[in-house]
Amino acid sequence: MKEMLIGGTVVVAVGLSVFFAPEMNFGTMERVDPANGPLYSLSPAEVSQKLTGAPIPAGAGPFGTLDVKVISRKDGVVRYQASGSHARISCKASVLQARSDAIQVVTACDRAAPSDGAAASVGTQITENAFNELVHSTLQGRAYDSAKVQMQNSGTVMKNLPQMQKDALKMHGEMNKMAQEMDEAYQDSEDRAWLEGDVSDY
Repeated sequence: MKEMLIGGTVVVAVGLSVFFAPEMNFGTMERVDPANGPLYSLSPAEVSQKLTGAPIPAGAGPFGTLDVKVISRKDGVVRYQASGSHARISCKASVLQARSDAIQVVTACDRAAPSDGAAASVGTQITENAFNELVHSTLQGRAYDSAKVQMQNSGTVMKNLPQMQKDALKMHGEMNKMAQEMDEAYQDSEDRAWLEGDVSDY
């Protein structure tokens, strides 16, 4: 009985390890990291062509109402430069050779928006969520899924909420300190002016 229980446990463990393990091509023992996104049977040139030729969702997606330029100077690497009066965003989609017969496309973004304040890192993650969906919806020939992005963004905000609160308190304290230092500097200049007889009321 003991041996049967142990044997059953081993079978279950092996089954789970196979189920949760990264995809593997057993012919070549090539491992695929699912964190890098789905597999595509596309060449780097085809990826560049699809991404540079696709329209950018107006008012939605990662760039909102910013002016966007899409550039690909190298097959398999596509850069998006977006700018406006309130923000500047730079994103990149790059081909990764996941297997000998398939690729993945990884995405990354940088964002500079003064209005983000203490939530700057979260703003960047939200932009990356939207850009990732833009790239993969384009490559898969489907509509941009705003609902999916909104769900991802909600998770991002909740995950980062404690740090956002800490950053906001820190920023508030720094602003108060700066205001106090400016007041003290102004008072010192007034005192010096009075001592030197430069104040017109005296």
